[in-house]
Amino acid sequence: MTSGTVKVSRGLAFGAVLAVAVSAAQAQAEAPMPAPAFVALLGQANARTAAKDWTGAVPLWERVVAANPVEGRFWNALATARYAARDYRGAIPAYQKAVEIGFGAPENNVYNIACSYALLGDADRALDALARALAMGFEDLAALRTDADLASLRSDPRFARLVPLPSAAPATRVDGWRSDLRFLLWQIDRLGADPYRVKRRAWFEQQFDSLAASAASKTDAQLAFALASVMWALGDGHSGVMRGATAEWALSLPLQFTAFDDGVYVTAADPKYRDLLGARLLAIGGRPVETLMAAAAETVSRDNEGPWVQLQASSRLRYTGLFAAAGLIADGAAPTLRVRDLDGRERSAAIAADMSHPDIWNQKPNPSDWASLADALPGAAPVSWRDTGRNYWFDTLPDRRTLYFAFNTLRDDQAEPLAAFSARLGKALADPSVQRLIIDLRWNNGGNTQLVAPVLGAILAAERVNRRGRLFVIVGRRTFSAAQNAASLIERFTNATFVGEPTGSSPNFVGEERPFVLPYSKLTVNVSRLRWQSSYPQDRRTWIAPLLYVPPTFADYRAKRDAALDAILALPLPD
Repeated sequence: MTSGTVKVSRGLAFGAVLAVAVSAAQAQAEAPMPAPAFVALLGQANARTAAKDWTGAVPLWERVVAANPVEGRFWNALATARYAARDYRGAIPAYQKAVEIGFGAPENNVYNIACSYALLGDADRALDALARALAMGFEDLAALRTDADLASLRSDPRFARLVPLPSAAPATRVDGWRSDLRFLLWQIDRLGADPYRVKRRAWFEQQFDSLAASAASKTDAQLAFALASVMWALGDGHSGVMRGATAEWALSLPLQFTAFDDGVYVTAADPKYRDLLGARLLAIGGRPVETLMAAAAETVSRDNEGPWVQLQASSRLRYTGLFAAAGLIADGAAPTLRVRDLDGRERSAAIAADMSHPDIWNQKPNPSDWASLADALPGAAPVSWRDTGRNYWFDTLPDRRTLYFAFNTLRDDQAEPLAAFSARLGKALADPSVQRLIIDLRWNNGGNTQLVAPVLGAILAAERVNRRGRLFVIVGRRTFSAAQNAASLIERFTNATFVGEPTGSSPNFVGEERPFVLPYSKLTVNVSRLRWQSSYPQDRRTWIAPLLYVPPTFADYRAKRDAALDAILALPLPD
């Protein structure tokens, strides 16, 4: 049995057991329960469930669904109670009713139906339900091997055929890769949200067959690169190869590279390489940076072809261990960099790669123990460079009439959850002296979309600033995933003006991270299954385009100038 629930699973024939649901609906229609009595009954049922008194909970939940047969969570609670009380035959129609109503995760409840049939000794119906749960996207494949409720099925040959997992010891490396790719295609088929909208399934089959056939002549890193360049064709920025289990994936330069309009620059470094801060990268290991950027870009999954791709590609240049294993450079452990310093002088520098910081993507703006170009440059930094590692904060700008809101991630801060922060933001916006609000989403690459509602509510309640010319949102290449949803919702429901550059995602997009590991190669991959529609359904834009297009440049960065923020502050406040 698994926790979670429900949605429709057509084709499961349960016959007369569904009469329980029908009779419950009829009972509700014949004798409506007074509201106070129903609320009291619901409290009792919840209390018995919390106490795990399943024998006592079952009759209470039966009365609840008789009084209200249209709420899926009540049916799910009844199913759970019956299952826990070992009434598996009674649990099945309750789970199915929850599935039909559309409550929760349908594949989990169909899986629970399979467990119920298995415990009843009905292998045929159990295997049929299990196959349906897998086809609907049931993700916990480990449960198939470990769940005691399915023990009676594991000796059945049909059970082994449900999931195309490779053998424990494939005969050859080619066989291992072929089995991984067969498993990956099966996962794409059942998990992907319209995965073949960019390329047909036959194209993926052909690409995977070619990859497997080339395994004898390619390194694992070369195959991983090639697989990543296939996975982008799933058409979303979350699906793709995420990482590997070998040392090559961790061996990286202790440098941060950032792509600007006129090249790739070192913006942070291990203190022993602080002399490279601000240097423009020309080559790594004798390979021109343009060549390596192009190779890295081929591995970038994306929602659009905007600056997100360059951002991601430049951030991957530090993975010299992987570039070397893939044959793109000769030495991944101590490659020679060709750079042009801030004074225009070209030189070479040998850099030792290490495994100290294999992933710095969410260390904003860079690892805390590194030297930063932002700190090394003379002059005062703009407010937008401040506290980029904090989830969110706001402050009043020097003009005393503008509130600047740095919205850096969509995750709760333990000290002040986003809902509490939003209430405090709302109070600040109620101050009559505040005439303008600037929301900065440039550092925000996602989190939990469900947390954004209080932020939106605070903005909508601030009628004085929720006007054209008074409400601004700065977006950029890193505005991605849940941050894209936040931007889309703000655009849809408020009077905001957008400034900066195109967002990293699309207003409506497919995206979710639920990674899994390929059994042979141990590559971690992701296949997105969620469709996000935060904008109107007919919105097919590739990104949110700013009204004022102000892309970041290295000249501005070097001068410690935030051109996007300056553009907003240069506008007069409307009457």
